[in-house]
Amino acid sequence: MTAAVLDFEGFQLSPGRFIVKEMAVWAVNNDTFCGRWLFKSPHSFESLDLEKQKSFSWITKFLHHIKWEDGELPYDTLRCVLTTICQSFSYIY
Repeated sequence: MTAAVLDFEGFQLSPGRFIVKEMAVWAVNNDTFCGRWLFKSPHSFESLDLEKQKSFSWITKFLHHIKWEDGELPYDTLRCVLTTICQSFSYIY
């Protein structure tokens, strides 16, 4: 059975809604780095309320250093990437 560690960083937009900005996968069985994906935001930073902007700026500066505006892939590709990862491994941690 193949296993992988899935790691992600992002922002909690609301209860039950987490915006993934960075996702990485490591195959446990053969100790191999499989990939890293950086997703664009689903909408502009300016569309967030002022409290979220302050909170997300703090998280960027002191936690993961990923800006809301950072990203390479459109956000709507997240599901496809995640589905492919889940189909590739028997166990995901």
